[in-house]
Amino acid sequence: MAQSSTSDEEILAIREHDWITANANLETSDPGVFQYSSLNSDLRPRDIRLLEILPGDLGTSVITCQLHHVPLNGPAPRYEALSYCWGESFKKRWIYLLGGSSALKPRIHVTDTLYAALWRLRDTHHPRWMWIDAICINQDDDDEKTIQVRLMRDIYAGSTRVMIWLGEQEGQSEEAMALIGTILAVAVRDRDHNIQRSLFSQPPGHPRLPEPGDPIWWAFWALLQRPWFRRAWIVQELAVSPTAFVKCGYSEVSWSQLFDAFVYVTSVAGIGHAPFADAFTDLIALSRLDEMRKSYRARDHAQLSVMEVLLSNRTAEAKFPSDHIFAFYGLLSKDEPVVMAPDYTVPSNEVYRRVAVDLMRHQGNLDLLSITSVTRPEKMVDLPSWAPDWSTRSTVTSYLWEHYVSNFEPERTPTYRATQDSVYAPEFDSAEQKLLLRGYLVDRIDKCSEVIPPSLKVGNTLTSIYNYMKHYIRYQRAFRSCESVAGIYRYPNYEASGEQRLRAYWQTLAGASDGFGMAFERVENVFYSRYLYQWLPFRVLQLLRLDIPWLVFFFGLVWAVLKFLKVSLFGWSSPIMVGDDYGLEMARALQRKVVRTAEGYIGLAPAQVDPDDLVLLCRGGRLPIVLRRKGDAWEFIGDCYIHGLMDGKRWTVLEQGEEIGGPKELDFWVG
Repeated sequence: MAQSSTSDEEILAIREHDWITANANLETSDPGVFQYSSLNSDLRPRDIRLLEILPGDLGTSVITCQLHHVPLNGPAPRYEALSYCWGESFKKRWIYLLGGSSALKPRIHVTDTLYAALWRLRDTHHPRWMWIDAICINQDDDDEKTIQVRLMRDIYAGSTRVMIWLGEQEGQSEEAMALIGTILAVAVRDRDHNIQRSLFSQPPGHPRLPEPGDPIWWAFWALLQRPWFRRAWIVQELAVSPTAFVKCGYSEVSWSQLFDAFVYVTSVAGIGHAPFADAFTDLIALSRLDEMRKSYRARDHAQLSVMEVLLSNRTAEAKFPSDHIFAFYGLLSKDEPVVMAPDYTVPSNEVYRRVAVDLMRHQGNLDLLSITSVTRPEKMVDLPSWAPDWSTRSTVTSYLWEHYVSNFEPERTPTYRATQDSVYAPEFDSAEQKLLLRGYLVDRIDKCSEVIPPSLKVGNTLTSIYNYMKHYIRYQRAFRSCESVAGIYRYPNYEASGEQRLRAYWQTLAGASDGFGMAFERVENVFYSRYLYQWLPFRVLQLLRLDIPWLVFFFGLVWAVLKFLKVSLFGWSSPIMVGDDYGLEMARALQRKVVRTAEGYIGLAPAQVDPDDLVLLCRGGRLPIVLRRKGDAWEFIGDCYIHGLMDGKRWTVLEQGEEIGGPKELDFWVG
């Protein structure tokens, strides 16, 4: 929408002033609340509502719209679909909405976020037809919501385009949106002239990117921190869209332009650039969004596996717990059994339990327990311990996620064969509340370390850096307890394998992975470099009782200056730098404990594990499992990596030993 000579800040101020006036007038002449008329019926099960946003300019704060009932697959106006974050429900505005059961009650409440989107998207001269879930679905009617949610894939796919609303301008967000055009122009010039650009040493000529220290880079990466990127529903909305555009304030770019700009900056900046390093997890989320869109469109639509979709998006946010399943219904493969069609009349814990049962039966193994292990059912009432609680938004990395993510290189997928190639079709009791596991009790947890804390973003203020140093002290103290439990200073060799104990220890921390795409030797080199140049010096500070925030803060500043000089003066930069506190190769260790068993094995176990918990090898499982006695049943604690038990040799011995009177395979009912 074209901008006048009045600044956008002034326009927003005028809008707020007019809104206050209109809201005051409403108190003396309240037109009433909008009442929905019935939508779906047996004869018209695929009817939807479309919102006609009536014309108005930015100088008018009151928004008037009209709702129309139309057949989804019949003659209907061309429409756009809105993808946005609902925002905080207590921040309510209202719009006039015509088309209900009574023309005398035309007012409806919307969130502040949706109000801003309608105000920005409204055309000056022509109506704009859109589908918006919060308005086009009666949110108070669970039966209607169930029917409409099942149609959402077709609704978004049938739109002319999907408009993504990130929200109003904030700080330098408008300048950051404008920077996208500059970045793409630089990318084209570099491609045409075969230029290998670095943000720290740019070639002469124009266009040029802002200098590395320019505050605009923080605003640029902050775009990815907008709440929209964290929503569960946006995955389907983006994936099925014929084309998508992103709007922030009054600025608008296509989805491909946004994505290409971030990918290009990633290639020229690297982790040595502080704003990029701070936004690394946001970039991963952006890449997964785009990968999901491309995968869906490349696989003849609706050909994504259940596990890939749920695993890739388990940290997404949703208003209702069931939406952590229902939001992805439209993306699931036709070749796999449909995981419970949306039904809002079913309690969330029942939805999660049914999904777990269906998935385990379909897969014919215990892989789902690796997901349960990182989404512990603690918030969900009456959910069995073996069923994932998808509402936890846990950031713990599953041991098996690479096995279900399509863009992971198969030759680098870690192979866990703790029970060789054993096969087991999961069994349940008659109420499907208890899971039957069959296997051998092999060990007992003897000692546990502190929980290794999750990563923390640094930020660009002194306060955030200081808080980061406090977090880093906690991080290092946790690793000191890990080293103590693993006994790397007390025992030279690891009895289970005969190798050096320090080598067994770093493999345990990495979960014997390849570092998410890094060569295994590279992971080993990074670990030893970090151990020598970062962890051992910190142990000295701990022994001298000098691991206090202000001193670590000072050394952190010195380290940052040295790293900046190294990059800016010498151009030394690499995708993974030894000095970074949380490397990809450490992802599995975060939010877990290092444990030592009664037989002397060391391992990486869930944060909930305690001494005296039991370690089992269960038929159909790739990894050892930790259980805890709970009454007449067992409680599932999680799967774990036990160094020396992952190759299946112990399983073979147990199975052969049973034939000559050794330990017997047992049944464990897990509730």
